[in-house]
Amino acid sequence: MRGDKNARPWPGVFFLVLLLVTLAGCATPQTERLLETAPAFPRPVELTAVPFFPQEAYQCGPAALATVLNSSGLNVTPEALAPQVYLPERQGSLQFELLAAARRHGRVPYVLRPQLETLVTEVASGHPVLVLQNLGVAALP
Repeated sequence: MRGDKNARPWPGVFFLVLLLVTLAGCATPQTERLLETAPAFPRPVELTAVPFFPQEAYQCGPAALATVLNSSGLNVTPEALAPQVYLPERQGSLQFELLAAARRHGRVPYVLRPQLETLVTEVASGHPVLVLQNLGVAALP
């Protein structure tokens, strides 16, 4: 039978390879580096005085910014910040809008070096940190 002889297992092989590549991505050099340097990190810290604002759908930017601004002594809600930072067409907030909104509220934000050690040091010092996490593919954030 010609169909049996020429049958290709490509779709199954493709998905198996895709699964393996995806799983391999979980064990990154960053994970290895983190495990190697973990003893050098400060002790874990929980910032219990930082307020929490639950987010609405796609509203993590306003909620996170409200958390940090309230921690600095301002009384502002995610609802008040949403028109300033939320971009409906992007279904989210961009770093520039978050920085500008903080400045509009009299705070001077600064961008940390993109290293885990820097983040952990800030939190260990008692400073809440707003982390903008890109969950998209690097080419299509």
